[in-house]
Amino acid sequence: MKRATRKRNRRQWLDGLHIFSVISVNQVSQVLGAAVRLRRSEMKAPFCIIGATRGTGLLIAQQLLERGSNVEVVVRDPGKASRLLGNRADVRQGDVIDARSIRDAIAGDYRAIFFTVAATGGMDGRALFGSKTKIREVTYQGLLNVVDAARSSGFKGRITLPSVVGADRSSLIISILNTIKSGLQRNLIERELYLRASGLDYTIVRAPILTIAPAGQTNVRITRAVNRLTAGPKISRGVDCFTPMRAASLFCGS
Repeated sequence: MKRATRKRNRRQWLDGLHIFSVISVNQVSQVLGAAVRLRRSEMKAPFCIIGATRGTGLLIAQQLLERGSNVEVVVRDPGKASRLLGNRADVRQGDVIDARSIRDAIAGDYRAIFFTVAATGGMDGRALFGSKTKIREVTYQGLLNVVDAARSSGFKGRITLPSVVGADRSSLIISILNTIKSGLQRNLIERELYLRASGLDYTIVRAPILTIAPAGQTNVRITRAVNRLTAGPKISRGVDCFTPMRAASLFCGS
Protein backbone atom coordinates (compact mmCIF):
# COMPACT_ATOMS: atom_id res chain seq x y z
CA MET A 1 0.00 0.00 0.00
CA LYS A 2 2.85 2.41 0.84
CA ARG A 3 4.52 1.67 -2.49
CA ALA A 4 1.27 2.37 -4.36
CA THR A 5 0.83 5.65 -2.48
CA ARG A 6 4.38 6.77 -3.27
CA LYS A 7 3.91 5.94 -6.94
CA ARG A 8 0.62 7.88 -7.06
CA ASN A 9 2.21 10.89 -5.41
CA ARG A 10 5.12 10.85 -7.86
CA ARG A 11 2.71 10.70 -10.78
CA GLN A 12 0.78 13.68 -9.43
CA TRP A 13 4.00 15.65 -8.99
CA LEU A 14 5.17 14.98 -12.53
CA ASP A 15 1.77 15.26 -14.21
CA GLY A 16 1.89 18.44 -16.28
CA LEU A 17 5.47 19.46 -15.51
CA HIS A 18 6.05 23.06 -16.46
CA ILE A 19 9.54 24.26 -17.37
CA PHE A 20 10.23 27.86 -16.34
CA SER A 21 13.29 29.94 -15.37
CA VAL A 22 15.05 30.06 -11.99
CA ILE A 23 17.52 27.31 -11.00
CA SER A 24 20.28 25.93 -13.18
CA VAL A 25 19.96 22.96 -15.50
CA ASN A 26 22.84 21.33 -13.62
CA GLN A 27 20.87 21.54 -10.39
CA VAL A 28 17.84 19.98 -12.06
CA SER A 29 20.06 17.21 -13.39
CA GLN A 30 21.57 16.54 -9.97
CA VAL A 31 18.19 16.44 -8.21
CA LEU A 32 16.55 14.19 -10.77
CA GLY A 33 19.60 12.04 -11.40
CA ALA A 34 20.06 11.32 -7.70
CA ALA A 35 16.45 10.19 -7.32
CA VAL A 36 16.86 6.75 -8.90
CA ARG A 37 19.34 3.91 -9.43
CA LEU A 38 17.97 1.69 -12.15
CA ARG A 39 18.55 -2.05 -11.99
CA ARG A 40 20.96 -3.54 -14.53
CA SER A 41 18.21 -5.57 -16.18
CA GLU A 42 16.08 -2.46 -16.70
CA MET A 43 18.94 -0.73 -18.49
CA LYS A 44 18.68 -3.27 -21.31
CA ALA A 45 15.10 -2.39 -22.21
CA PRO A 46 14.93 0.14 -25.05
CA PHE A 47 13.44 3.60 -25.15
CA CYS A 48 10.97 4.23 -27.99
CA ILE A 49 10.70 7.62 -29.69
CA ILE A 50 7.68 8.23 -31.91
CA GLY A 51 8.81 10.80 -34.47
CA ALA A 52 12.61 11.10 -34.35
CA THR A 53 13.78 12.76 -37.55
CA ARG A 54 13.52 16.38 -36.42
CA GLY A 55 13.20 18.70 -33.45
CA THR A 56 12.73 17.37 -29.94
CA GLY A 57 12.36 13.74 -30.97
CA LEU A 58 15.66 13.71 -32.86
CA LEU A 59 17.48 15.33 -29.95
CA ILE A 60 16.04 12.83 -27.47
CA ALA A 61 17.14 9.94 -29.68
CA GLN A 62 20.64 11.39 -30.11
CA GLN A 63 21.13 12.06 -26.41
CA LEU A 64 19.89 8.63 -25.37
CA LEU A 65 22.24 7.01 -27.88
CA GLU A 66 25.15 9.10 -26.58
CA ARG A 67 24.37 7.75 -23.09
CA GLY A 68 24.60 4.20 -24.41
CA SER A 69 20.87 3.48 -24.11
CA ASN A 70 19.04 1.09 -26.41
CA VAL A 71 16.81 3.15 -28.68
CA GLU A 72 14.01 2.31 -31.08
CA VAL A 73 12.48 4.98 -33.28
CA VAL A 74 9.17 4.82 -35.12
CA VAL A 75 9.15 7.16 -38.11
CA ARG A 76 7.42 7.71 -41.43
CA ASP A 77 10.72 7.77 -43.31
CA PRO A 78 13.08 4.99 -42.11
CA GLY A 79 15.73 6.00 -44.64
CA LYS A 80 15.94 9.52 -43.23
CA ALA A 81 16.10 8.20 -39.66
CA SER A 82 18.93 5.82 -40.59
CA ARG A 83 20.89 8.65 -42.19
CA LEU A 84 20.46 10.80 -39.08
CA LEU A 85 21.06 8.12 -36.43
CA GLY A 86 23.22 5.58 -38.25
CA ASN A 87 23.01 1.96 -37.23
CA ARG A 88 22.89 2.73 -33.52
CA ALA A 89 19.08 2.80 -33.35
CA ASP A 90 16.47 0.22 -34.26
CA VAL A 91 14.41 1.99 -36.93
CA ARG A 92 10.81 0.97 -37.58
CA GLN A 93 8.33 2.38 -40.06
CA GLY A 94 5.08 3.77 -38.69
CA ASP A 95 2.82 6.77 -39.03
CA VAL A 96 0.76 7.99 -36.08
CA ILE A 97 -2.27 8.58 -38.31
CA ASP A 98 -2.16 4.90 -39.38
CA ALA A 99 -3.22 2.91 -36.30
CA ARG A 100 -2.26 -0.45 -37.83
CA SER A 101 1.28 0.67 -38.67
CA ILE A 102 1.74 1.87 -35.09
CA ARG A 103 0.44 -1.42 -33.67
CA ASP A 104 2.86 -3.31 -35.90
CA ALA A 105 5.81 -1.10 -34.91
CA ILE A 106 5.35 -0.95 -31.13
CA ALA A 107 6.51 -3.73 -28.83
CA GLY A 108 5.68 -3.96 -25.13
CA ASP A 109 9.10 -4.08 -23.47
CA TYR A 110 10.11 -0.40 -23.54
CA ARG A 111 11.23 1.52 -20.51
CA ALA A 112 9.47 4.58 -21.92
CA ILE A 113 7.73 5.83 -25.03
CA PHE A 114 8.24 9.45 -26.08
CA PHE A 115 5.49 10.89 -28.30
CA THR A 116 7.21 13.80 -30.06
CA VAL A 117 5.11 14.22 -33.21
CA ALA A 118 4.24 17.93 -33.40
CA ALA A 119 5.31 18.00 -29.76
CA THR A 120 4.39 21.64 -29.06
CA GLY A 121 2.27 22.30 -32.12
CA GLY A 122 4.90 24.85 -33.15
CA MET A 123 6.09 26.05 -36.52
CA ASP A 124 8.15 22.93 -37.22
CA GLY A 125 5.35 20.44 -36.59
CA ARG A 126 3.28 18.52 -39.10
CA ALA A 127 0.19 19.98 -40.80
CA LEU A 128 1.32 23.61 -40.62
CA PHE A 129 -1.67 25.63 -41.87
CA GLY A 130 -3.33 22.32 -42.72
CA SER A 131 -7.03 21.60 -42.46
CA LYS A 132 -8.61 21.36 -39.03
CA THR A 133 -9.33 17.68 -39.66
CA LYS A 134 -5.73 16.91 -40.68
CA ILE A 135 -4.30 18.75 -37.67
CA ARG A 136 -6.56 16.81 -35.29
CA GLU A 137 -5.63 13.56 -36.98
CA VAL A 138 -1.95 14.18 -36.23
CA THR A 139 -1.91 15.97 -32.88
CA TYR A 140 -4.85 14.24 -31.20
CA GLN A 141 -5.67 10.96 -32.91
CA GLY A 142 -1.98 10.24 -33.36
CA LEU A 143 -1.42 10.17 -29.61
CA LEU A 144 -4.53 8.03 -29.12
CA ASN A 145 -3.24 5.50 -31.65
CA VAL A 146 0.07 5.24 -29.78
CA VAL A 147 -1.61 4.89 -26.36
CA ASP A 148 -3.99 2.22 -27.64
CA ALA A 149 -1.15 0.30 -29.32
CA ALA A 150 0.92 0.47 -26.14
CA ARG A 151 -1.92 -0.89 -24.02
CA SER A 152 -2.65 -3.73 -26.44
CA SER A 153 1.02 -4.71 -26.49
CA GLY A 154 1.17 -5.02 -22.70
CA PHE A 155 3.40 -1.96 -22.27
CA LYS A 156 4.37 -1.45 -18.62
CA GLY A 157 6.66 1.56 -18.91
CA ARG A 158 5.91 5.28 -19.02
CA ILE A 159 4.56 7.40 -21.86
CA THR A 160 6.13 10.85 -21.98
CA LEU A 161 4.26 13.59 -23.81
CA PRO A 162 5.99 16.92 -24.52
CA SER A 163 3.43 19.71 -24.71
CA VAL A 164 3.20 23.48 -24.38
CA VAL A 165 2.89 25.74 -21.34
CA GLY A 166 -0.67 26.92 -20.80
CA ALA A 167 -2.22 24.41 -23.18
CA ASP A 168 -5.43 24.60 -21.14
CA ARG A 169 -5.38 28.37 -20.63
CA SER A 170 -6.20 31.25 -22.97
CA SER A 171 -3.42 33.59 -24.07
CA LEU A 172 -2.36 35.62 -27.10
CA ILE A 173 0.34 33.10 -28.08
CA ILE A 174 -2.06 30.16 -27.79
CA SER A 175 -4.52 32.09 -29.98
CA ILE A 176 -1.80 32.61 -32.59
CA LEU A 177 -0.91 28.91 -32.53
CA ASN A 178 -4.59 28.09 -32.84
CA THR A 179 -4.73 30.24 -35.97
CA ILE A 180 -1.68 28.55 -37.46
CA LYS A 181 -3.02 25.11 -36.55
CA SER A 182 -6.79 25.29 -36.37
CA GLY A 183 -8.20 23.52 -33.32
CA LEU A 184 -4.76 22.92 -31.81
CA GLN A 185 -5.65 23.93 -28.24
CA ARG A 186 -8.61 21.55 -28.11
CA ASN A 187 -6.40 18.76 -29.43
CA LEU A 188 -3.70 19.40 -26.82
CA ILE A 189 -6.21 19.46 -23.96
CA GLU A 190 -8.13 16.37 -25.07
CA ARG A 191 -5.05 14.25 -25.74
CA GLU A 192 -3.74 15.02 -22.26
CA LEU A 193 -7.09 13.95 -20.81
CA TYR A 194 -6.99 10.71 -22.82
CA LEU A 195 -3.47 9.91 -21.63
CA ARG A 196 -4.40 10.61 -18.00
CA ALA A 197 -7.38 8.25 -18.26
CA SER A 198 -5.46 5.52 -20.09
CA GLY A 199 -4.37 3.58 -17.02
CA LEU A 200 -0.73 3.84 -18.15
CA ASP A 201 2.05 5.58 -16.28
CA TYR A 202 2.71 8.93 -17.93
CA THR A 203 4.51 12.24 -17.75
CA ILE A 204 3.30 15.41 -19.48
CA VAL A 205 6.05 18.01 -19.88
CA ARG A 206 4.83 21.48 -20.84
CA ALA A 207 7.55 23.77 -22.17
CA PRO A 208 7.52 27.46 -23.15
CA ILE A 209 8.75 28.82 -26.48
CA LEU A 210 11.73 26.83 -27.75
CA THR A 211 14.92 28.24 -29.25
CA ILE A 212 17.86 26.68 -31.08
CA ALA A 213 20.37 28.11 -28.59
CA PRO A 214 22.78 25.63 -26.97
CA ALA A 215 21.44 23.91 -23.87
CA GLY A 216 22.75 24.99 -20.47
CA GLN A 217 22.56 28.75 -21.05
CA THR A 218 19.14 29.25 -19.44
CA ASN A 219 18.13 28.68 -15.83
CA VAL A 220 14.98 26.60 -15.42
CA ARG A 221 12.43 25.71 -12.79
CA ILE A 222 10.06 22.75 -12.85
CA THR A 223 6.65 23.59 -11.38
CA ARG A 224 3.04 22.51 -11.55
CA ALA A 225 1.28 23.46 -14.78
CA VAL A 226 -0.35 26.72 -13.69
CA ASN A 227 1.06 29.34 -16.10
CA ARG A 228 -0.09 30.81 -19.39
CA LEU A 229 2.05 30.72 -22.52
CA THR A 230 3.64 34.14 -23.14
CA ALA A 231 6.35 35.52 -25.40
CA GLY A 232 8.66 35.99 -22.41
CA PRO A 233 10.14 32.74 -21.05
CA LYS A 234 12.13 30.72 -23.59
CA ILE A 235 14.36 27.67 -23.31
CA SER A 236 16.65 25.75 -25.61
CA ARG A 237 15.15 22.77 -27.40
CA GLY A 238 18.07 20.87 -25.89
CA VAL A 239 16.65 21.53 -22.41
CA ASP A 240 13.18 20.61 -23.64
CA CYS A 241 14.39 17.16 -24.67
CA PHE A 242 16.57 16.76 -21.57
CA THR A 243 13.65 17.19 -19.16
CA PRO A 244 11.30 14.46 -20.49
CA MET A 245 14.31 12.12 -20.62
CA ARG A 246 14.99 12.69 -16.92
CA ALA A 247 11.31 12.51 -16.04
CA ALA A 248 10.95 9.17 -17.81
CA SER A 249 14.11 7.78 -16.22
CA LEU A 250 12.97 8.72 -12.71
CA PHE A 251 10.21 6.18 -12.40
CA CYS A 252 10.58 3.67 -15.22
CA GLY A 253 10.58 0.23 -13.68
CA SER A 254 9.56 1.55 -10.26
